Amino acid sequence: MIDRSQGRPASHFTPRSGWVNDPLALTWRDGRYHLFFQHVPATTSWAPHCHWGHAVSPDLLSWEERPVALRPADDEVGCWSGCVVRPPHGADLLLYTSVRDDDLELGTIRLARPRRTASGSAGSDPWDDWTPAEVVACAPAGVGAVTFRDPVVVPDGDAWRMLVGGGLAPEGGRGPGTACVFGFESRDLVAWGYTGLVAARNGAETEPEWTGTTWECPQLVRVGLEDVLVVSVCDEAGPHHVMAAPGRFSDGRFTARTPWQRLTYGVPYAATTFAARDGVPALLTWLRDVAEPAAGWAGALGLPLAVRLSGARVVLDLLVDPGGTLAWEPDEPGAPVEDVDGVEVARLTAEADAVVVTPCGSGAALRLPRGRGPVRVLVDGPVLEVLHDGRYGAVPLPRPAAQYQL
Repeated sequence: MIDRSQGRPASHFTPRSGWVNDPLALTWRDGRYHLFFQHVPATTSWAPHCHWGHAVSPDLLSWEERPVALRPADDEVGCWSGCVVRPPHGADLLLYTSVRDDDLELGTIRLARPRRTASGSAGSDPWDDWTPAEVVACAPAGVGAVTFRDPVVVPDGDAWRMLVGGGLAPEGGRGPGTACVFGFESRDLVAWGYTGLVAARNGAETEPEWTGTTWECPQLVRVGLEDVLVVSVCDEAGPHHVMAAPGRFSDGRFTARTPWQRLTYGVPYAATTFAARDGVPALLTWLRDVAEPAAGWAGALGLPLAVRLSGARVVLDLLVDPGGTLAWEPDEPGAPVEDVDGVEVARLTAEADAVVVTPCGSGAALRLPRGRGPVRVLVDGPVLEVLHDGRYGAVPLPRPAAQYQL
């Protein structure tokens, strides 16, 4: 049961304690979903000594947190984002970003393997405990890499492709850098060779959308007959939003069919893609600034969203509906948004080119481009989420301090 005295949402994953950011390797396996996530157990603030947390769910709404699945080895400071690979023959593997204090931006890609558990142990699951193993890839030399992290692996015929997020230094040391995805190939998931850049875009390019100078958490997902590349946009100021483009992935290169599209607004970031139990391609994000440090937790994950194509556009929609959705037409007068107790927490208004959600009290307004169809709003405790015309936004809701007193 959710303890609302701690300000927790009911339908979004939050940790028992500590810090959470990127969702990782969400997988339907043995009758339930397995979720991993970046986790700093001992603090409600981000720190480089990240672990991999682990939780399971039958429905993507109710979560059981499992023991910490992966801890930093003695020769690394943190286990950052990555993926789990399930080859058709052989044991499952976890690939993650191993970081050291001397250069947090340039990680290395390291394997982890499930730790052997005692046969027949009650409640044992091989994904509950992983052991760091060998380093299998690092930033390629001679290309000017300044950021290198967040591997994801996809099959490609009888081989495997690994995409790693990152950024390149400005050419000649002047101007903005270039956001990119590095590409690698392997036959056995252990020996990897660099194959060049999968995709790249300079930070000076702003039309029709700006895509930053670093791409984090690259994801490649098949949607219908298209490959869709999803990246989380970052620069020296920090994380911003999630972008996507449909196109074609072939021979280790991604060619976009349309200009890059912005998918998220407000606090959603660090998207991971996954296949729902029925095979529908889907996406999950980290919701920044949804936290209650006084209750010992910080960070929440968004609701799972189906990824679809509408013509040339990548669009998002609810994968599972937790109920309590408010539908509002932008042509109608401004509308109040109430929480489960009937308390007004925000107000919806429409402008000529935007839909605006303004939280009551403190908190920045959320603006989404105005499109077709209704605005759907979901309120779950300290978080408000919006879906409109295939775009997704979320804002944290200020909560009275007295709510958190136990």
